[in-house]
Formats: sequence, C-alpha cells, structure tokens
Amino acid sequence: WMVGKFGNLSMTRMLGITGLALITLPFPFNGDQELVLALQRISSFACSRMMDALGIMHVRMGNVLELTEKQLLVEEACSGVDSQYALMAVAGVLLLFGRASVWVSVLTIITVPIWAILGNILRIFSIVLGVEHFGIDLSTGWQHTLLGLFAFAMAAWAHWSSVQFLNWLEWMIAPLSKAVVFEQSIPK
Repeated sequence: WMVGKFGNLSMTRMLGITGLALITLPFPFNGDQELVLALQRISSFACSRMMDALGIMHVRMGNVLELTEKQLLVEEACSGVDSQYALMAVAGVLLLFGRASVWVSVLTIITVPIWAILGNILRIFSIVLGVEHFGIDLSTGWQHTLLGLFAFAMAAWAHWSSVQFLNWLEWMIAPLSKAVVFEQSIPK
C-alpha cells in the first residue's frame, strides 16, 4: 500500500511509518502493564536514591515515597508510560523528517526509554523538592499538569539533542571512513 500510494519510498521510511503506526497498539500479553510496573519501580528507586544523596528524610515502600509532610504514590502517569509512548512518537517523527540512517534510527529508538525515565525522575523529584524545600504541593492540580508538561518538554528536548548528536557523529565519521577507503585504493 505504501509503495503504491507514495511511489518510491525507501525501506527505512516504510519501516519508520509502520513503526509510528505500531506504537499506537498496546503491547501483547499484558506487556504494557509490565512496562508500567518496571517504569514505576525504576522511577521510585532512582528518586529515592537522589533523596538519599541530598539527605531528605523519607521512606520508600514499593512505589510510595513517604516524606515527613506528605506521602507520594508514583502512579502510572508519573512513572513514564505516557511519556514513553509520546517520546517514541516524537522519535519516529524526528527520524522520518530527518531522514536518519538506519544506525542513527536504531540508537535513537534505544535511547527513548532512557530519556523517558530521566524525564519522569525529574518530575517526581521536582514534586519532592517542592514539598520538602519550598512548601509547594506540585502533586495535584494545574501545577502538576504544568510540571508534567515541562518534564516532558525537557525529555523531548534532550532526546532531540541526542538525535542531533548522533547525526553529527555520522556526518563526522562518514568522511573519515571514505578517506580511509580512498587511501587504501590508491596504488603504490
């Protein structure tokens, strides 16, 4: 259908368009729930370690971070599953419009979970810092929504930056590899 509809599409672009469509489907065998649980565990654990490093008194029980002033539950949305899917879509669009090479595309897709987790750690830790140091509750209301959008924007920007870095690396390495091949092909 893609070849007939769009004419001469490369295999990479067809895979990219197909991948972009596939992220709208839930994982089979309840895999999306497993992803949610894994992201909750990672986010809660990392945020707890950061609080330990700053000397913030707390107790972590599973996905609950209990501070002296407030008890915070790292829920599905805060754990990163929503931003995981959204960042995957952002990555797909960046790769399609940027016409990235296969190796840049693969590395970009691999880095999506890393940026999603880091963005959500930023979100959770900002809530903790708001409660602990500034007396502001960022866990509910419009403040929570605004913080979530800010954390997602930061993760998307970091992800875009990593794509640009990979493209730059490819641009720098490709001429070097061609020069080596050219040098080796010159008869002595």
